[in-house]
Amino acid sequence: MESVEKLTLEERLHSTHRMNIATYMDMLAATAAEGHRQTRAQWLTPNISWATIPALGETLGKGRARDEQEADVLYFTAAEFILHARAGKLFTKPLVIKEDFADRGMHTIELFLTLLEESCSQSWLDVRRMNTKEAAPIRTDALADLARRPSCVEHGLTVPNLLNFTKAHRPLFTMLPRFRLLETLTERLHGNVGEKTESFAVDPISYVGFNNLGLSGAFLGPRMDAACGTWFRNLEGVQYWMIVPEAAMAPEWEAFKHEGDSWFPGGRERLIVLEEDDVLLRPPGLRVVHGVHSLSAA
Repeated sequence: MESVEKLTLEERLHSTHRMNIATYMDMLAATAAEGHRQTRAQWLTPNISWATIPALGETLGKGRARDEQEADVLYFTAAEFILHARAGKLFTKPLVIKEDFADRGMHTIELFLTLLEESCSQSWLDVRRMNTKEAAPIRTDALADLARRPSCVEHGLTVPNLLNFTKAHRPLFTMLPRFRLLETLTERLHGNVGEKTESFAVDPISYVGFNNLGLSGAFLGPRMDAACGTWFRNLEGVQYWMIVPEAAMAPEWEAFKHEGDSWFPGGRERLIVLEEDDVLLRPPGLRVVHGVHSLSAA
């Protein structure tokens, strides 16, 4: 009997998600009238290329890139990443880390909305809608009511940088000293490692982590966060992260500088699908322009 060649990791992701991606692209195209909706549609088209993954290891499966230099994104299990990080490996590409979290499935959109209401039901939050360029305020209870209705991709709504209401388990790698620099600096501001004896008008430690809420059709981008490393755990649903590799941006930096969030990648973008509990890590100093689509409330 002939052996069947194993699918690459890209092929398995494509097989799992291609139908949902195609349906979502059709909805984006149908609502791409102008402004931010048009930008959103331009960042996910039928010509999209999937981010290439290197042919490393057997745990998650091999990708089609020959090596890390040729790859757009690296994939590791949590254990694999810890081994490389402890050995001092430098990471120069975005990474997706697959980890088995003990709190998997606990952070549903309904639970998040309940926590939000119980914590600040009468407060006002800044939200981003698809029909306006600037964020607009909405009361928390009104936002929760809106989020519980059947969502429409046309009205994609995002609430970025909320306080960390979920207190979700952090990726294991954040326990390593090399990934705790920001926490170390904020703790140093207190100047006292013992019991607190004075209060602060603003507690910087509480702002180290954030929760982002994106309803179906929400789109953030294009943007770039290069100064410090950031990580993102996808608690529920599926997100499509569109990245433009740093090498592909060489002729585009000036255009991106002037056009900002209306800049169009022109086929340079690559697709990364974040499934539930996937962690996306962008190492510090990495100049990767990205846009983020929320397929469903997450």
